[in-house]
Amino acid sequence: MNTPKQILSRTLQAFPASILSSSGDENDTKEENSNNLADGNTIQQTHDFIVDNFGYLHKHVFLYESNSVITGFNFQDPNVTELKTTSTRRTFTGYYLYNVEELYIEVGDRQPKSMIFAVPFCIKVSGRKIQLITNTFSRNIKAYVDEEIAPMRTVNSDKAILSAFETSTRSVMLKLDINKAVKQLWEDDTIDARQVTFKEDWSEGVTRMDENLLYKDKYPNRYLELLKMPLRKTTFKVLNNNYPINHFYADPSMGTIQFPVYPDVEDHHEKFLNHLLSKN
Repeated sequence: MNTPKQILSRTLQAFPASILSSSGDENDTKEENSNNLADGNTIQQTHDFIVDNFGYLHKHVFLYESNSVITGFNFQDPNVTELKTTSTRRTFTGYYLYNVEELYIEVGDRQPKSMIFAVPFCIKVSGRKIQLITNTFSRNIKAYVDEEIAPMRTVNSDKAILSAFETSTRSVMLKLDINKAVKQLWEDDTIDARQVTFKEDWSEGVTRMDENLLYKDKYPNRYLELLKMPLRKTTFKVLNNNYPINHFYADPSMGTIQFPVYPDVEDHHEKFLNHLLSKN
């Protein structure tokens, strides 16, 4: 259940079925292609596949600004496996796996069991700007066990990776506020909102648009008022066809963006993110 290749097979299931079948058999299921790729490749070949196709994953992006240029990270957490790193004087890119151990018990059995999931994540540095990108694919033990089970311990992989990341360098890293960039894209109609969260005097308010309606289009006056305050959790639809990624979630004041849909092309998320950051 937790051999290196079994763990990597579960990791491969985070990728789109089309990408797995392009390296496997288009007539096989996603699970079959994942198992066959992990079994048929060496560990290094599977690691290379994860690095080469990382752009296709669902992503949660955490943005930071540091007090100095960081060109390397020293992970002390034993759950981190380095796959590949490259660096120059002012840039760094690193790909990693983080092992998350989930505990469960089979109904009728008193002996706890564990299942390990290796979660891909990436670090990109350009000058003093840093992107920590984690994979948000849902991992469910019940999908891999035939017996009826009861989970005993689940691990928030984002929190675990963030903890390991934030202790991997001595540089000071602060969350990057991207209100300026998001508001600029909203202003020039690159994006519009499906759902907005806003601060009221004594509470937080949420507006969810009906069907395919969009906030700025239907509430232009409220939109102008919203721009006067820091943006909170917001769901945006991308309107510019140069960035065909459908929609994303953003919490601009916390410096986070989430891409919950597979891109059609490997670098679509990256191109949109770079465009957004260029406006900050």
